[in-house]
Amino acid sequence: MNSSHFLVKNHWFFTQFKNFKKDVYEESRQKYINIRQYKTKSLLSYLTQKALLLYINFK
Repeated sequence: MNSSHFLVKNHWFFTQFKNFKKDVYEESRQKYINIRQYKTKSLLSYLTQKALLLYINFK
C-alpha cells in the first residue's frame, strides 16, 4: 500500500513538473519571439527613417 501510494504521488509530481517545464518553455519562447519581432520592427522603422532622410537630402 505504501509503495503504490508513493508511486502515485511521484507520478503526480512528475507530471506537474513536466507541465511546469513545458509552460515555462512556451512562455520564454513566446517572449523571445515577441522581442525578436519588436527588434525587427524597430530596425525596419529605423532603416526606413534613414532612407527617407537620405532620399529627402539628395533629392
